[in-house]
Amino acid sequence: MKKNYSVRIILALLVVLLASIPVFSSDSNAVIDSFWLALRNDSVDQLRQIIAPNGLLLVRSHNNNRDQDLLFRATSIPVDLQIPAPNGLAFDLKYLFGGFVRGRSLNYLKERISGLHLNESSIQSIRSFAQKVMEFTSNRVRSYTPTVVDMDGQYMILTEAEANGEMMTGSMAVFVNHSGNYYLRLIIDLR
Repeated sequence: MKKNYSVRIILALLVVLLASIPVFSSDSNAVIDSFWLALRNDSVDQLRQIIAPNGLLLVRSHNNNRDQDLLFRATSIPVDLQIPAPNGLAFDLKYLFGGFVRGRSLNYLKERISGLHLNESSIQSIRSFAQKVMEFTSNRVRSYTPTVVDMDGQYMILTEAEANGEMMTGSMAVFVNHSGNYYLRLIIDLR
């Protein structure tokens, strides 16, 4: 009798633990799951494993030139996942993707967007890329809803953003396909 009671307790604990794991679309790429786990568990090591071989770029782009835009390569990732920026305001990954970290599900979209091009060395090109992605998602999901967009196998984009004309706010993580695997290449902070 005691043995049955112990088994029930163990099964109940397993159900509770499984309920705390996010429910992602079965089509989503494992890199999205790894990104979620890295942020959720404050795991710098797990985050480093999914960063693109040529490094992680960070972009901060301001609407109406309210402040200086920023594009730089992360040289290190601190334990608190707040990547220092040259202007002093860190890229706080858990804050930028807060809805994703707290969420239990994602919207998942797959599309080919004509004219989508990303020049990683140009803030204007990155901003144009973000604008096209958000124009596509805004017709399908509510603003700031964590959404993964599979761009025909070339990019996997996690977005928590809103576009109102050319005014964009929120964040994006851009994963690039490198030899059949996706890697985190770009974090975009739109203000």
